[in-house]
Order: sequence, then structure tokens, then C-alpha cells
Amino acid sequence: MLKFGIKSFIEDRQLNNISKYTLDRYTRTLKEFHQFCTNEEIINVEEVTTPTIKKYLLYCQNEKGNNVTTKNSKLRVLKTFCNYLVESEFITEKLNPSKKVNYGKEDIIIPVFRDYHINQMLTYYRNLKQKDKSFFAARDYALILFFLSTGARVGEVSNLRWDQIDFDSKAAIFFGKGRRQQSVPLVDKLLKELAEWRLLQERTIGQTPIYVFSTKDNKKLSDNGIKLIFKRLKEKMNFRDVRLSAHTWRHTFAFRFLRDGGDIISLQRLLRHSTLDMTKRYLSAFGHVLPEINERHNPINNMDI
Repeated sequence: MLKFGIKSFIEDRQLNNISKYTLDRYTRTLKEFHQFCTNEEIINVEEVTTPTIKKYLLYCQNEKGNNVTTKNSKLRVLKTFCNYLVESEFITEKLNPSKKVNYGKEDIIIPVFRDYHINQMLTYYRNLKQKDKSFFAARDYALILFFLSTGARVGEVSNLRWDQIDFDSKAAIFFGKGRRQQSVPLVDKLLKELAEWRLLQERTIGQTPIYVFSTKDNKKLSDNGIKLIFKRLKEKMNFRDVRLSAHTWRHTFAFRFLRDGGDIISLQRLLRHSTLDMTKRYLSAFGHVLPEINERHNPINNMDI
């Protein structure tokens, strides 16, 4: 039965120790898909066909209001699930219903913060000097600079401990997707801000802090806690031309790295993408900055002719 196939898949993912975020995404999508199939009177995995999946994606588009990116994300889950069914011999490769379902074409529009966005946010926290809010203002100020300087993911920042920051080698150790340990270089300006923040953190907490970005009671700032910070900041800033979220800082890091002449291979390593394909999306989205990069780095401009 389909519901048992889904249960087996989720348990398998849990055994593989995937991230909580990914597990939640799999669970939500497959729960919705299972309900859709039930409404269609589809009970067994063998009854799920290519038209079934296409009809589900149309349902997501027309009834749920999902855009192309969201539909592609759900299709990615279904393809992973169907591949698992084949590997576990619930169905044969020939009966894999997702094999001939293609991803929708996405218009790649990636939001980034401009200088005036960043300056306005930093100024807001600099001016937030009330005694009862100084800890949070300093923390969130350092948090913004950390996101901007490293392009880190929310989960990486939430779990980052002080013993993962090496001030001598100027690096941080992240445990990213797939529980992979990766070293990320840190620039001097960021290290200076982190050192000042840690001093205030120690004085406020009254003990040695464990996490780089913590609460006042020395607990880690959760993923949802970080997202809530930017939700509140969004209300204060009221930007109309950009999405104010934690992930926009990652896009901004990538944009500025490419704009200032960084290469795609180095960017892949800094963003910790497992494949180059994901990083190439930034090249497509930020192609409009190529004339500016070319003007700055074109060989003929450095020749005396």
C-alpha cells in the first residue's frame, strides 16, 4: 500500500540521518501526495502512474497556488521517493512513474540586498542602544555581518559553537547538509566583530558562551529564532523591492562575490554546494553584472597601448 511505502521511506531517511529540514519537507509533500491519491481512489504504489503525478502537480498549481519553484521542489521529493521504491523492489524500474515527468522551467530571479538595504539594517541595530536591548542589538548586528561575509545557511549558523571558530587560522567549521564537516575562511573584519560580540556575550550571560549566536540564557539561537529575527526586522525596514530573509544574505554573498570578480569554482566551495550545477544558477541570474566585471578585469585595460 502507498501509505506503507511512504512510512518505509520516511523511516529510511531517518536512519540515514538527514537534516530535520529535509525530513520535514519529505513528510509534508508525501502527506499531501498521499491525500491527493486517496481522493483519487489510489491505494497501492503500483496504481501511481505518470499521469497521476502530473495531475497532482496540476492540483498543486491550480488548487494550492504553488509556483514553478515549489512544484519542482515537490517533484524532486516524489522522484526521490519513487527511486526508493525501485531500490527497495516495491516496484520495478519500468513502473517508476516519476521517470518521465520533467521539471518545469523556472525564471531564475534571485533577490539580493543592495548597499542601501544593508546600511539601513546595520544603522537600525547601531541605534538600538537601549540598555535592555543592547544584547540583542549587538547579537543581531554580528549575525547580519556573519551571514553577509560567509554566505552561511541558517542551520549552519544556528548550530555554530565558539569551539568551531579558530581565530588563529581565521576559519569556521560548519556541519552542513548531509552532516558534512567543512572549513570556511573568515576575514579579519568579521573576526574583529565576533571578538567584540563574544566579550559582550560573556559579560551579559555571566559564563562562558557555548554557541556563537545564543539567547541570554546561554542556549543556542534556533533556526526558527533566526527566522523570527528577520521577520521582525522586515516589519521595521518595510522594504518593497527585496525579500528580507536569512537566505537572501546567502544570495547577496554569491552576487557580490561574482560581481567583484570571483570565480565560479571558488564560489561553489565557499557556498559548500555538492555540485557545480547549483552554483551555476547564480551565473544565469546575475548575468547582468558581467559587463561591469569585464570592464574591471578585461586584459586590455591593464595594457599600455
